[in-house]
Formats: sequence, structure tokens, C-alpha cells
Amino acid sequence: MVRRDATRGLAALGLCCVAVALFSPGLPADAQDADPDADVDEWVEFEDGHTGEHVRAPARDQRPPAPPAEPEVVEEVPPDDSQPIATPVPTDWLPNDGSQCRRRRRHRFCDGPLRVPRPHGDAAALADRLNLGTRAGQYVLEHAARPEWVAAIQGRPSTTLRWPVDGGNLWRGLQPRRGRRHEHTGVDIGARAGTKALAANDGLVIYAHNDITGYGNMVTVAHVDGSVTMYAHLQAAYVFPGMQVRRAQVLGEIGETGIAHGTHLHFEWRIDGVPSNPLPRFTRVPARAERRLRQLESGG
Repeated sequence: MVRRDATRGLAALGLCCVAVALFSPGLPADAQDADPDADVDEWVEFEDGHTGEHVRAPARDQRPPAPPAEPEVVEEVPPDDSQPIATPVPTDWLPNDGSQCRRRRRHRFCDGPLRVPRPHGDAAALADRLNLGTRAGQYVLEHAARPEWVAAIQGRPSTTLRWPVDGGNLWRGLQPRRGRRHEHTGVDIGARAGTKALAANDGLVIYAHNDITGYGNMVTVAHVDGSVTMYAHLQAAYVFPGMQVRRAQVLGEIGETGIAHGTHLHFEWRIDGVPSNPLPRFTRVPARAERRLRQLESGG
């Protein structure tokens, strides 16, 4: 009896399975007959570089990746250097040794009196750490600014130079040595005594003193691109080594210390220690200086 009931149960289960298979919805006929490769436009065969076997893969998977998008070019925004940036007038000055006059051939000149502020604060500490001062000022007469000086600059580079004397008149530019005429390594810009001398670009003051013969009171600034600018014959400097300066910031007052015939600023722009012509790089050149600049550029 038990065996007969088990047999009947298995038979009933089999009938149920057949009924489910017959009446349950299956895959659509088009899906059952679909080619798995139908959505692939093209196939390619190639040799696997690791196994040496020939394999088949969709061509779209073998196409080179799309090139990266071109980086957006951001144009340099010119700095707003229309107005000078004030520097506080120093009240604590280094002691000076008088006029410090001497003769050079038939000419008498005076590098003094020294008029440079006494270094102090974080800027003085930075100058000590980077060995800024007289040796730095002499070094850049023949070499590029040291990498550690450039790394310490808080500013941005620029392809132009800001005219360093508002209202100043261009006297003369660079001149090579010819016969008895001495080489002139910079640009002379005439102005009244006490007119402010302005930084041509952001930079770090690496020298401010009068102990480089002939330059008088002078400030030297190193810039982000490794070049340096020099501002000589000053009546007084307002900055000292280790100070960060901005483009168009006041560096001092124009005078005639050193080998100078009349009050003017002797401006030098040196690249790798070599005097370079700054005239094509100047911006904000006064109209009367612009006319003289064109004469010099044309060889006049």
C-alpha cells in the first residue's frame, strides 16, 4: 500500500512539472533566436601578447582612447600698477660715514651719505638666513640670483617691467664700450631730487647700501624669473634686505649719490648677471620719455 501511494505521488509531481513547462511564458521567439553578436558592428582578431593565442574581440574595444581635452589657456591678467604702492618712511636709519667722497680720474664723486633703514623683524631674519646684503649685491653683478633667493620671493612673474619713475624723463640707455667712452650698463631716468623710485616687478630686496663703489645708495631686487633690477644714485632707500616688495612699490627717493651728474635714477635689469636692455619691456612710460625711447630704439 505504501509503495503504491509513493508511486502515485511521483506520477502526480511529474504531471505538474510538465504542466508548468507547457503553460509558463518563456523567452520571446526573437530573443531565443537572437545572435549574441548582433549588437557588435565589427569584430577583430589579434594575437594575445601574453599567451600567443589568437583571440576575437569587438573592434570598438580595441580603439585608442580619446585624446585628453586641451587645457584651458588662461591669459595673464596685467597687474594694476597705475598707482604707486606706499612704503612707510623709515625713522630708524643705519649710521653713516659722511659723504664718502673720492676721485675717479678727473671726476670727484661721493657715495654717501648712507641713507638706508636699519633692518629689523622677520625680514631681517630672512636676510640673515639667506646671506643677503653686500655680498649678494656684488654677486648678481656677474651671476643670476641664487635659487634659494628666488624660492623665497612672494610674488608673481611678469614679462613686462613697470616704468620706475612716474614723470621721469629718459636720458640715455645701454651703451657699449667704444674707444674712451665707458660702457653704460643701464638706463638713466632724470627726475627731481626726492621723486620716488618704484619697483619694476614683485620681488625680494637682496641689497640696500652704498658700499658698491660708484652706485651710491642703491637697492637691488631679485625677481621670480631669476632676473634682478637695480636702482642706484638714491638720496634715500626706504627698504632693506629681506623685505618683499610689490610691483610699483616705493623703494626710495631719487638723488645723485655715487658717480652721477645731476639727480636721476640709474636703473639696471640683469639676466644671469649680464646687463639687458629693459626699454622694450617698459610699461606706463610717460609721453616725453616715450619719444626719447623711440629715438634710442631707432639708433638715435
